[in-house]
Amino acid sequence: MFKYTLLTLGLLLLGCSPLPDTVDTVETTPEITVVTKPQSLEIETPERRAIEPEFTPQIMPEPKTPMLVQNTCEVFDDLTNANQRRWQVVNDNVMGGRSDGDFKIINNQMELAGSINLNGGGFTSVRAPLPNNYLDEFKSIKVRAKTDKRGYAITFRDQNRQRLSHRLALDFKGDGEFKTAEILFTDLEPAYFGRTVRADGFNPAEAREMGFILSDGQSGPYALLIDEISFCK
Repeated sequence: MFKYTLLTLGLLLLGCSPLPDTVDTVETTPEITVVTKPQSLEIETPERRAIEPEFTPQIMPEPKTPMLVQNTCEVFDDLTNANQRRWQVVNDNVMGGRSDGDFKIINNQMELAGSINLNGGGFTSVRAPLPNNYLDEFKSIKVRAKTDKRGYAITFRDQNRQRLSHRLALDFKGDGEFKTAEILFTDLEPAYFGRTVRADGFNPAEAREMGFILSDGQSGPYALLIDEISFCK
């Protein structure tokens, strides 16, 4: 320190600036060379586009949960006796026909049997009255039966007209001796004396009668064994 003081005084006597108290230190940063890999230039050609199509992400819809439709049915007649639903026979005798048909209930089954004579009306049927508003909540009728493959049909009447009925052929399907036919009320066709006509559709809320009819234009014996009659919602 004493030597530094003498040196400073000597410089002042000579007219020179004194030495600074601190000496700036210059830090040098070594040069950094960044080497990048040259990118190859790719030329898109029609052939390349065909081989490598542009990928477009697709949003798949969520799978829908299947709706389970339950067909709830109610037995109309358990067929224990003929008086439960007041079934009655209506043959072509009412218009001068000669067909012979009847029904009987045995072992909880209703058998319709007889013979059709085309010299007259050529039909036979059994019918039962329906309680007021009975069909309000139902949409169809289901019949399980053993059939001889003749053209049986279901028939209904409502309050619209006295002689207008609504009917449709029973198409029995299934395996085994007894088969099932189901008919929607909306599919019933208006008929007048057995002929299809243009008229208002069947109104279940005003239904007053239902039945089975055979009027297929064929003469000879017939037999239909009904095992169950149900109305379905």
